[in-house]
Amino acid sequence: MKQYTGLWKKITSFNNLYRASRNAVKGAKRTAEVQEFLYNLEYELLLLKKELLTETYLPSAYRTFTIFDPKQRIISAAPFRDRVLHHAVCDVIQPVLENIFSESSYACRKGKGTHRALKRATSLMRKNDFFLKCDVRKFFNSVDHEFLKHFLEKRFKERELLSLFGRIIDEPVPGCKKNKGLAIGNLTSQCFANLYLTGLDLMVLHQLKPCGYIRYMDDFVLFGSDKDELHGFLYEITEFLGNNLKLTLKPEATFAAPVKHGLPFLGMQLFRSTVRVNGKSLKRLRKKLRWRTAQYLGGELNDERYERSLSSIFGHLAHADTLELRRTMCNSIPSV
Repeated sequence: MKQYTGLWKKITSFNNLYRASRNAVKGAKRTAEVQEFLYNLEYELLLLKKELLTETYLPSAYRTFTIFDPKQRIISAAPFRDRVLHHAVCDVIQPVLENIFSESSYACRKGKGTHRALKRATSLMRKNDFFLKCDVRKFFNSVDHEFLKHFLEKRFKERELLSLFGRIIDEPVPGCKKNKGLAIGNLTSQCFANLYLTGLDLMVLHQLKPCGYIRYMDDFVLFGSDKDELHGFLYEITEFLGNNLKLTLKPEATFAAPVKHGLPFLGMQLFRSTVRVNGKSLKRLRKKLRWRTAQYLGGELNDERYERSLSSIFGHLAHADTLELRRTMCNSIPSV
C-alpha cells in the first residue's frame, strides 16, 4: 500500500496558509473574531506556521449549535484560526485522497456532489429490479479515533503530519463518547469520514460485487436483480461495519425493495422515469424560501445574497420533475 510523503512542507508553507485564510473567509460571517484575525493576518499566519513547525499547535474548544437541515444535528464549529488550518491541511491532502477514494463515493468531492449522485442512482435504477438502501447510525458520532488514525498511518508517512492529524482528531467533540466522533462542522472531518468508509466501498465493490453501488457519506445503496442476494449482502455489510469500523446500521432506514416502489435518497424519491422531492425536503425548502424572503424584505439580505439564496433553492428543485411546483413557489414570492 502506497504511503504519501512530502506533504508537511506544503501544508506549513506561508503561501498555503495564506490561501487557506482566503478560502476560510469565503461565506464566513464577519464576526469580531474573523475581523481581528484578518486585521492581523500576517502576524496570525506566521504564528500559526511557527506553532506547526515546533509542534506546539493545539486546537481550541468547539462552539456548538443545533440545526434542522433536514433532521436535527448538533454542529461543532471550530474557531476561525482552526478553520484556516483545516483548509491548509485539506487543500494539500484532498488531491492525495482522491487517488484512494472510490468512484462510487460522491460526498464532499470536486466533480461529484448531491446532484451527480442522484443522476447516477437514477441511472442504476433503470438497469436493475431491486435496491438495498443502507444508512449508518450516528456515523460522525461513532467514528473510532484509533481506527481512523490507523487508516491515516497506512496512507501518510510523515511523523509531523500524523501528529497533527492526531491532535485534530483527539480534540473532544461535544456530545460524543471519549475517543469517538468527528466534528460535523470541520472541513477535515469530511476528508477523514470519506477515508474511514473507503474500506466499505472496497469490500462492497470487490467482494460482494453488486450490479450497482453508490455512496453519499454514510448513506449508500446497492442494486441488483435478486432481492434475496441483496439480503445476503446486508448480512455481510453489517458484519463488516461492526468488525472493521465499529459502526452499526440504522434499522429503520435500512431495507431492500423493488425499484418500482421508489428509492428515497438525498431528499428525493427516485423512480425509473421521474424524480420527486420528498415531503420533508419540500417542507424544508419552502420554510427556507419564506425565511430568506422575510430577511430580504426586512433589509437583512441585499439583492445579491437574496438572489443567491433563490438560485440555490430553485436550482436544487430543478433536479427533480418540479416545473409546476417551481412556478407555484415563484408566484408565492411577494413583489418588491
